[in-house]
Parts: sequence; structure tokens; C-alpha cells
Amino acid sequence: MRKITREAVEAFDCNYSYKSGNTEVIEGTNKELKLFGHTIAKRDKRVYITNAGYPTATTKERLSGLLDRFKMTDCKVFIKDYSMYFQREGEEAVAMCEGVWVKL
Repeated sequence: MRKITREAVEAFDCNYSYKSGNTEVIEGTNKELKLFGHTIAKRDKRVYITNAGYPTATTKERLSGLLDRFKMTDCKVFIKDYSMYFQREGEEAVAMCEGVWVKL
């Protein structure tokens, strides 16, 4: 995991602000993890993730970092044929299209 991802997901988990390069965490009642200004994860009582319409390796890396941080070893985010998917072990993969939020 990249240093920037590790630091950002820690800030997201522990509720403090963070900004480095293209990644930012907004603290508050509704925490947000942003990549290039687009929200890719949000948290109130639950955590929700999306690719915000950008199925890139960087987005996948940040979202996978969140899964690692929350010890969700039965879940994965992957890219296949230029599309991003979320999958829980033993379940069908869900396409992460723009506007689709996945509840963790």
C-alpha cells in the first residue's frame, strides 16, 4: 500500500483532516475521502464507497486501502475490461458505475 493511501485511510478512520497531492480527507459528521476533488468514500454511521466515475488504478488503490484498514478481507475492488467492480467473497461482483455507492 502506498504511503499516501495509508495516511489517508488512517485519517478517514480516525476522523481528522488530511491533504496530500491528489488525496484529501474531510473530517466532520460526514467524513469524506476525496481523490482529485471527487468523493470516493463517505462515512456517517456506515462506510460507502464509489469510483465517482473514474475506474482508475489510483481509485482502486485508495478503495482497497480502505478495505484493508477496516479488515474487510472478504471484499475486494478490481478492474476488468476497463470497468471497476466490488465483490464480497461468495457473491457476484457488482459493477461500480458512476453514481453507484456500495455500502460496506
